[in-house]
This record gives sequence, structure tokens and C-alpha cells, in this order.
Amino acid sequence: MKAKIFRLSLIAAMLLSASKASIAGQAEFYLSSHIFGHSETAPIKQIVVDDFEGSDFDAGKHSFTHNVWEAGAVYKGIKLAVIARYDYALSYSEDTAYLVYADKNEVQIQKNKRYELDLDVFHARTNGVKIGYQLDLNNDMRWEFDVSYLTVSTFLDGGIDGAITVLDDDYQGEINLDYVYDNDKLLDRQVEKTSGKGFAADLSWAWQANSKLGFAAKWIDLYSALRIERAPFTEAKASSSRVNLDAQGRIDVKPVLSGRESYRKHTLRFPRQMKLEGNYWLEDRQQLALRYYRYDRLGFVSVSLLQKLSQAWSVDGAYDFSAQALTFGLTHLNFRLELSSDHLDLYEARTFGLISEFRMHF
Repeated sequence: MKAKIFRLSLIAAMLLSASKASIAGQAEFYLSSHIFGHSETAPIKQIVVDDFEGSDFDAGKHSFTHNVWEAGAVYKGIKLAVIARYDYALSYSEDTAYLVYADKNEVQIQKNKRYELDLDVFHARTNGVKIGYQLDLNNDMRWEFDVSYLTVSTFLDGGIDGAITVLDDDYQGEINLDYVYDNDKLLDRQVEKTSGKGFAADLSWAWQANSKLGFAAKWIDLYSALRIERAPFTEAKASSSRVNLDAQGRIDVKPVLSGRESYRKHTLRFPRQMKLEGNYWLEDRQQLALRYYRYDRLGFVSVSLLQKLSQAWSVDGAYDFSAQALTFGLTHLNFRLELSSDHLDLYEARTFGLISEFRMHF
């Protein structure tokens, strides 16, 4: 890990030593909250809050939420902040999503069918400090490099794979489990309290090509590593020897487990994110922008229009073609508020985002 931190520090040093660099001299204090979640399978509330209980279901293969809270200051390009994060990402087969939905909602599953199981889970609650540097080049280009040093208090990382076949009065198959956790909710294993430490690095770039045209890019969790020295883990196979269907046709799971439970060293890595933007001023008060956001293997394309109301105020709206979601934003020189959703009823939303930022210059 020390070698990787050294390489990241070297990148920062190269940026610091770039020629013709000018460092912004204004000091700034900021508070920010960034919340975003998306689910292909069911409303976010149904999955996260209601533990999958609900009437909506559209299969799908991905669900995630990424939430960050920061409070910090920037002075002469140097950033120092405290940060808290909540990350949860699920990648699964459609058969896996269907079986979980059927189990949670007491739905009779289709019989005489083979179900392919595949589930990858990443979850982490972390907090710590962020150190960064902002570098202005030739007054039209900015680079920013941030490193967050984090402590992880809650985590789950691993997966399930296998296949099952549901017969008329029986259930056959084998499931493989391999995962680490701080709290085993699946098999109710009692474990020692543990935690880990590590870092995550971000890199951003913005370039104003001319008075009309601008570009920006940001890589979030470009590299991350959270080391847990004694992570509880389970490696096991669950056979169908004691798995059958109850009178209502629901799965009655009493699997025979073979494997091992112990502790091991483990490294958590956040799913990588990337944001790209190109914007163009149609006139002095209107800006059109095209954006691309990528979370792990999921991509989102959107278009936005900004309208300046005055020197201090502006409003903007965006439409995400991938998530079929609308975004509305209000910006002032000192704050921004932004809401995104694909549904007027937020309880039914499969895409939801809320950004609030407050900045004070002194």
C-alpha cells in the first residue's frame, strides 16, 4: 500500500510543479451533501428500506447508492475536509433478483425451471479526512487531486453463485458463498468487532477552450484500497439436501453447509466512477451541456440547459436518457440545490439524487 500511496503522491507533485501554474489565493469554506441512487429492479425505497418487500419488480441486474457528506476549507489551492461516506452496490442475475423478490413477497415461484444464481455485493460505511490540491493553469484550465484517508466501520464484500432447479415438490442445486463482513446477517455468525483503514483518490480536470466552449472530467475513486487485517469471512457450499417447497409453493431453505468460517486479510475497493461534460454557451445567459456518468459498469447519458437569471442566480434542468430521470437545480454564488428523480412520487423512484452545497468566501 505504501508504494501505491507514493505513486499517487508523485502524481500530485507533478501537478504542483507544472510550469506556468497560478494558485488561486481566495479562501473558501464549504459544506456539501451528495446523495445518488439507482435501481434497475425496483424502487430504491423498496430495496433499501423495505428489504425488497413491495409490488414492483422489473428484473434488472444492478442497484447502487453512493452518498458523501463533506465539510472543509480551501486556501491557496490546498483543501482540507472531513468526510463521511455510505456506499452500497449490487450486481446480480435476473434469476437471483426474481428469487429474492419472490421470497420476500411470498410469491409462488415457477416450477420445473433452472435458475442461475449470481450476486456480487459491496457495502461500506466510512469516514475520515480529505486532503487535496487545486491547480490553475493559464487561467483557463484547472486540475484537482484529492486523497481521502478513511476508516471503515461497516462492510460487506463478496458474492454468491450457483444454480438451482425447482421441481414439482423438491428443490435441487448447489450454491457457493464467499464473502467478508463485519456482521453476518445471512448465517447469523457471531464475530469479533473489526475495522479497517485505507484511502481513495479522486482526480478532476476542467478546461475553458474559449468564451463559448468548455470541457470537464472527474474520476471518483480512481484508485482505492481499504485494508482490513482481520476480516470475518465465510467460504461455503450450500447443497439442496434439506431444501424443499412448503405447502404454498415457497422455498423452505434448510441447506446443508460445508466450508469454513474464519478471519483473513482483505482489501475493499470502491466501484470506480467517471463524469464527463461538454458545455456550450448558446448566448450570454443560456448554456447547453452534454454529460456522461459512469458507475462501475453502468453508464448514464444526459443533456442539460442552464438559464442565468442574474449575475448571482441561475436555474438549470437536465434529462437523463438512460435512467429516464429529470434534474432541477438552483444555483447562487454561495449555494446550490439539485434534485433528480424518475418519478414524481419519490417513494416510487428508481433513480434519486439530492445535492446541497454551501460555500463561503473569505
